[in-house]
Amino acid sequence: MYMYLIIFLMNPDSSHRYFNELKNVGKIYSVCKMNDDEFLIASIDKTIRSVSLKTNEILHTFEGHNDLVYWVCKITNDVFVSCSDDCVINFWSYSEKKCLASVKGHSEYMTSICKIDEETFATTGYDKTVKFWSIKTFECIHTITEIDCIIYMSFLFDSNTLLIGCKDSLIRIYSISEKKIIGELKGHSIEVIAFCKLTEDIFASGSADSDIKLWSFKKMECIATLKGHSDRVYSLATLNEDLFASGSGDKTVKIWSFSKLKEVETLTGHESCIRTICKMNDEVIISGSKDESVKLWKY
Repeated sequence: MYMYLIIFLMNPDSSHRYFNELKNVGKIYSVCKMNDDEFLIASIDKTIRSVSLKTNEILHTFEGHNDLVYWVCKITNDVFVSCSDDCVINFWSYSEKKCLASVKGHSEYMTSICKIDEETFATTGYDKTVKFWSIKTFECIHTITEIDCIIYMSFLFDSNTLLIGCKDSLIRIYSISEKKIIGELKGHSIEVIAFCKLTEDIFASGSADSDIKLWSFKKMECIATLKGHSDRVYSLATLNEDLFASGSGDKTVKIWSFSKLKEVETLTGHESCIRTICKMNDEVIISGSKDESVKLWKY
């Protein structure tokens, strides 16, 4: 039986430093692993850069958007997609280093991209919709329109279930096969902007209220609230069976233990809010910040 817990924590370690970084790359909004050695960073300077983990060198700069690049997402081993404040989605070939197609995404700012499978992805936006897109045809194949507020995030919980984080503080549960919302979760006090999956039943959510909440999908209820950040939780990433990470507007990355329901480490070094974090491998986390840097951390 699950118990509802609220955990208040002191920072156990605020001295951990990054082992490598990229500077002066513009404010970073999204980081995405492309393969075992290479990752992508999306910047306010309208570009996407590929970077080598081993050499810490920029390998290529992808240009094509007309405004800041807000999100980048790998779909296949070669194709990735990006969205920008120009409301455009770009489809890219990583190997050919070129844009395959550009399409009008949403009528207002776009907020996230989520891979559904090797042929499909979803996008969210200020226009209060979630759109599903085909990699093959570069076309929108379905739109969720029944949510009457800004949508900040979508996350694939399983092959048929999409978690949707909304401005009204609710998490909506969407059935892909039934094409309808099948549940709502209330717990945060303001918009929900981050997710990660911890087990086959448990997922975590991050919010502008600075809390991280753990939820049982089967019971459709919150089972714990983790407090430790002092600003928005912008990004979450699962690290292994027990650990997950969070990136926040308070300039820190925190490592949390799911089994112990507590913070186990705080990574400091950024000088502005951390908008994105990404697990690169079993030892390295990447963070991107508004301080115009990308940092690589060992955990």
